[in-house]
Formats: sequence, C-alpha cells, structure tokens
Amino acid sequence: MRSLMPVWSPIHAMPRQGISSPSMKKPSRPGAEKGNLRDKLIGLGEDSVRKNYYPELQKQLGILNERVALAELVAEISQGLTEESDLRRSLQRCSDILGRRTDAAFVRIWTFDPDGQVLELQASSGLHTRIDGKHSRLDIKSYPYKIGAIARERKPLLTNNVVGNPQFHNQEWVKQQQIVAFAGYPLVLQQRLVGVIALFAQKPLNLTVLSALASIANQVAVGIERIQALDAYKAALAHAKESHETVHGILRSVADALLVIDGDFRILHMNQAAEALLGTSLVNASGQKIAEVTRQKALLDYLGDIDRFVSTGNEIDLNMLDMSRHEQRVIQARAARLTGRRPGSGWVVSLRDVTEDRDIARLKTEFISTAAHELRTPLTTIMGFAELLHDREWDDDTKREYLSYIIDKSESLGGIIDDLLDLSRIESGRGLSLNCSDWNIVTTLEKLVTRYRTEFKNFRFNIELSARLGIIHADHGKILQVLDNLFSNAIKYSEEGSEIKLKGDYTKTGVTITVADQGIGMSEDELARCCEKFYRADSSMTAVGGLGLGLSIARNVIESHGGTLQVDSTLGKGTTVTFVLPLEESSDEG
Repeated sequence: MRSLMPVWSPIHAMPRQGISSPSMKKPSRPGAEKGNLRDKLIGLGEDSVRKNYYPELQKQLGILNERVALAELVAEISQGLTEESDLRRSLQRCSDILGRRTDAAFVRIWTFDPDGQVLELQASSGLHTRIDGKHSRLDIKSYPYKIGAIARERKPLLTNNVVGNPQFHNQEWVKQQQIVAFAGYPLVLQQRLVGVIALFAQKPLNLTVLSALASIANQVAVGIERIQALDAYKAALAHAKESHETVHGILRSVADALLVIDGDFRILHMNQAAEALLGTSLVNASGQKIAEVTRQKALLDYLGDIDRFVSTGNEIDLNMLDMSRHEQRVIQARAARLTGRRPGSGWVVSLRDVTEDRDIARLKTEFISTAAHELRTPLTTIMGFAELLHDREWDDDTKREYLSYIIDKSESLGGIIDDLLDLSRIESGRGLSLNCSDWNIVTTLEKLVTRYRTEFKNFRFNIELSARLGIIHADHGKILQVLDNLFSNAIKYSEEGSEIKLKGDYTKTGVTITVADQGIGMSEDELARCCEKFYRADSSMTAVGGLGLGLSIARNVIESHGGTLQVDSTLGKGTTVTFVLPLEESSDEG
C-alpha cells in the first residue's frame, strides 16, 4: 500500500538541453583529434541523457506514482464513507485510513451541532484515540484555539511551523511529540458548517498532500451530510407522527435518488432525484409496485435480491437509463431496512450516479499507461543511439546524424515533460505562470507556417492574416505552444495532400486565430470531451501518439490570458479550432 509521506520535493521545470555538435576542423593529428572528438561526443551524450533526463524521468514517474497513491487514498476514503451507515464508525474508519496513509501523528474529526453551536468529536486516530476527553465538545463561540477559529472563520489553517506558533498553546506537547505540521479544514457544504477535520504530522506537508486533504475534506463533508440525512430520514419514517414536511424537506436536500418501498415493493416515497432517474412522479407512482413504474431490469434484479445486499452491506453498480437525460449511467445502489421494522417489511434504497467517478478513474489509469509509453519511446531512441556512439568508431557524418536523432528525441522528451509539468500546475490549482511581453504575432505565425511547410511538404498550407494584425501583449512561449499543438493535431489527423488553413483577424473582441483541417474529425461525444483532462478519443497504443493533454493545456493557456478557445468538428470532414485573445494595451502605450 502506498503512503503519501515522506514529503516530496516541489516540482521544478527542467530546462531543455540540446547537444551541440563541436566544430569539425581537419585534424593535424588524426589519431589524437579523433580520440578527443569521440570522448567529447560520449561525454555530451552521457551528460545529457544520464545526468539530466534520467533524474527528471524518475521524478515524473514518481509524480505518476504519487497520483496513483492519491487516487487510491481518495477511493479508500470514499469507500469508508459509503460502506458504513453509522456516522461514528464511518468517520473513525476515514480517520484511521487518513492517519495510516499519510503517516500522520494523529487525526481527528468533529461534527457540528448547529443547535448547541458545539463541535462533537466523532473520531480520533494515532497518538490519541479517545473521543471522550476534554476536546470531545468544543463551543465554537468561546473556544479560543485553532479548532474553534477554523470553525468560526470557516477557513483552513495550514502550517509547517507548529513549533513556536501561538495558535498551538501546548508547546511542551508539540516538542515532546515532535510535531512540525498541522492541517485543519472546515467541513462546509452549501455554505453550512458540518464539522472540522484536523491532522498533526511529524514531517512537513507538501502542496500535493494539502491538495489531496482539501479534496478529502469535501468528501467527508458530503459523507457526513449523507449519513445524517439518511439517519434523519429513517428516524422520521419510524416515527410516523413526525411532520411530513420535515421528511419531504430532508428528501429534497439529498442529492442521491432515494426510494422508500414496503415489503411488497410498493413505492411509499421518492425524492426529486429518483423521479428524474425513473421518469415518473411520486403522485403517479405512490402505492404502485416498482415493477409497474419502471422497466429498469438492473434495478428490478437488484431489488429482487435486496435482503442479501442489505445483510452484507454491499454496494453494487447498476447500468441504468437516466430517463431525464435519455442516456446510460452507472448508478451505485445501496439499501437499508426501515428503522424499527422487521426484516422484509420495507427498505430505503439510495441510488447515486457515479458515472463521472468511474470515467475519471478509468481515464487516469489510461493516462498513466500512455504517459509511461510516451516517455519510454524517445528515451529508447536516445539510449540506442548513445550506445551506438559509445560502442564503436563512426565517421563524422554518421556521428552528426546520430547526434541529430538524440537532439530531436531529447526535445520530444522535454516537450512531454513540459506538458506533464503544466498539467501538474493546473491539477494543483496553481494555474499557469505567464510571462507576457509585446511581440508581433504576424511574424510568429509566418515563421510557424514556413517551418511546417518545410517539414511537411505533402500538405497544403493556406494562410490568411488580416492587415490589422500586429503587436500583441501575451506570453509568447505559451501562445506558440498552443499554435504548435493545433498545427501538430491538424497534421496528425489529416491525410497527406489535404489543406490546413490558418486565419488571423483583429476584431472588437480581440485577436482571433483559427486553424482548420480536412482530417478525420470527431464524433459528437468526442467533441464534447476533447478538452477534458486525461481524455483521449482513442487511447490505444496503435492510435496517434501523444499524451492527449494538448487541447486541455491549450484551453488553460488561452483562458489564463482571459481569452476563449472553441472546437468545432464534423466526423469525416475535419476540425476547426478558434481561440480569441482579448485586446490589451502593450507596455509602451500610454
């Protein structure tokens, strides 16, 4: 099992290092000069490949492994929240998982009682496991220390400098337990405080761990809300004298589809989410058997064996047709007996749409596999030609040829690493760092087209640039990266001999750039997802190469400039990508 500790070093972009060919003067002493040249070439190859790219490759593979560990942690927390119907057991399980997977000194989770304005300790793991001590109930109005402040201000408290920090009043305990870091998050849902989660660590916490903890805090908040809502709902049904309006309000507040059925599988109640999923209404369905209301075979089969699922506490994924969307969705089903009723007399069935969760998990797995493949391909070429240079003597022309292959693949490897680093910045929420300056976009576009015309002679390039185009204020490197990606995609997905069109204009909304091809195009489903992180229309190893990050990063680059990027495509006819950069005065204007 992977652990999220110890702390990883921050990610820094690795500069690209090309391999320059030494000047080839006619040697006065053939043997000595040839030996020196060989040594220089070997040194350059080894320095570039072994000293620069190997460590960076290991770092990137480490990042990928780290992402897998984070995904596993989030999945395990999610499982802990959904498999336990008891709030305290569920939170204790999450606390144990978090402490074990992060090597935290101890972890605590409080829930908030809005009536008493107090935090109630529900779970504690690590150095302290008691939940009935002096910190078991904290009045958030009067409690002067960090947990109370987090609850009152509803802001996280994150620090790697606990020692000497006045917010941590028991400094003797801090030093005794060697505590150096603290992460505390308010558990907030729809602007309502539902609790606080806090973690103490004996090692500093890095941004990756903190980002994961923020996501987990949101999960725990949703889990608390879900269990509390279900508990309240089952209690309300067990006490029929309670207000029907209260029950109905609880149902409406739960995002999951909820069905309440009796022992004969007649519908007693359903919330709005269930109405949308099944394509009916409570008014029409109340009192009817579920089989008379829906023909969803997966759901009916599940209900036919519901006692077994209830007794084991197992959840199951059902492939169901969402009647409100008219599309297949993955629905996670879970059931519990109505409180106070004998077995078989009625159940509450929770149906949660987990389609996006399953898709993200699958896409991340595919992305990791693709990234490893894409990193390995240029590295194999670099190593192969480096070994050829190392193992035997070659004439000068052959050496230059082999070195050019090494340089080319080194640049490819550097580009892949740059994409991974950009994705890492986007994923962590830091965004892209822009270095804007004034530059002539016409000159850049013309040079770009000239380069592609030279390299891809079997394609026709049509360029239309407005005379009004000229100096713009933007990050030249990032915009060139976007343009390179659009041209590269147009080449990859088009047949030789087809036309690739570049159009540039200067309008009231800004500078508009369009790249259009006559390639294979995209289906409606592919078009809808083409700019998503991790998404690739064809992720097989036989498909067109690349990480599938290009359009996702391109959109982030343009949006970081305050602009927009739009993709239009027709399957079999081609794709058109248009981005708009807003007008901005250059730095030398008044």
